[in-house]
Amino acid sequence: MDSMRPELADRYAKIVDDYKKADWGMFDEATDLNRSIAICDAYYGDDSSVIQLFQGADKPVMVEDVEIRN
Repeated sequence: MDSMRPELADRYAKIVDDYKKADWGMFDEATDLNRSIAICDAYYGDDSSVIQLFQGADKPVMVEDVEIRN
């Protein structure tokens, strides 16, 4: 992020820090996707190749679509 979008680095760091301090979810910084899939109940987020791994593990998947409005 620092090299590609340096203007967002501080903002992102604050979001991550706030999330960790709130302590209501897991912020996984590990590079091992298998560990993440094993300990997570489901996938929620953007469309990604990780979705196939969750589906292969019979875990629920919900893809966020920011274009949908009420």
